[in-house]
Amino acid sequence: MSTTFILLGFSTPADSGPSFSTPVFKRNQTLYLQVISEDEYISDFEEIKNINFDTFENLNNKEYKVGDKAVYAIKDFRKRLIQRSKHEMDEYLRANIRAIVAYPYFYKSACEFSNLKLDLPEFLGCKNNKDFLLWQVLSNTAKEFTLPIATKNRLSLAHKKNIHNSSPPEPSANQSALVRKSKHDDFQENYFERFISFAQNKHQRLAKEKTVLESLVLSEYFSHMLPEAAENLENVRASLVKILEYSKQDSSSSPLQKIKIMQINKKPKYAKNYKLIPRHVIDENTDGLSLIIYVTAAISHFQIKQES
Repeated sequence: MSTTFILLGFSTPADSGPSFSTPVFKRNQTLYLQVISEDEYISDFEEIKNINFDTFENLNNKEYKVGDKAVYAIKDFRKRLIQRSKHEMDEYLRANIRAIVAYPYFYKSACEFSNLKLDLPEFLGCKNNKDFLLWQVLSNTAKEFTLPIATKNRLSLAHKKNIHNSSPPEPSANQSALVRKSKHDDFQENYFERFISFAQNKHQRLAKEKTVLESLVLSEYFSHMLPEAAENLENVRASLVKILEYSKQDSSSSPLQKIKIMQINKKPKYAKNYKLIPRHVIDENTDGLSLIIYVTAAISHFQIKQES
């Protein structure tokens, strides 16, 4: 008769973002981790000692033994526990990959776990771990940027630097730094520059980052390029992705080429021609456009979290 082990719970890093969780098993008073074979089955249980960890408790006291399917789990951004087999977890991550865009390191881990390409437009500018760290710093800042602002002193961080001679009016003290007539107006009125100003004042080294400077060069073009149908940040992202795709595909000798940008909706209401970013600008600043797409998606994600 095979020895059985009770799934006690899941050890999870003590951070606020999503992460993979490690299943912890118990037999008698001893704790164990599963040893996983190449075909994703439990080949053994390894005893662990003197380890302190936070766990999600497993309420069903399910038993496992050598030869059972290996257990995988993640804590998602809502702090829910998602438990799956390897194949099921691959499918879950593939289906939800856009939901983790605001968490660069988890996105990277998820792609490596499921053998996915690191090819979301938001991350095309990430060539190494330093780039992912930069994106993570901006993600943390985006989370703070979307929170209600309690004092004028804190609000003034977003306006201390006068980038591109842009001086947008301050929201009232009980509003978010992004509040305006509409989210599309936010983007057209230099919300990206306001965010970068906010981020640079909190993290001075950002002012020297090449990708951040590239993103500011490109942001000058966008208020004139976005379709009128970009009514929210998700549609803004879709438009920026189209701009990036068409810019990369452009092989014409003309410095400016007309392209047709359709909103990614079930029933597009608008279709217009918009000028492509000049070829030499996009060639030199592609990573900057990737960063703008990332910041747009991250801010959208944290706005939705605040509203839910």
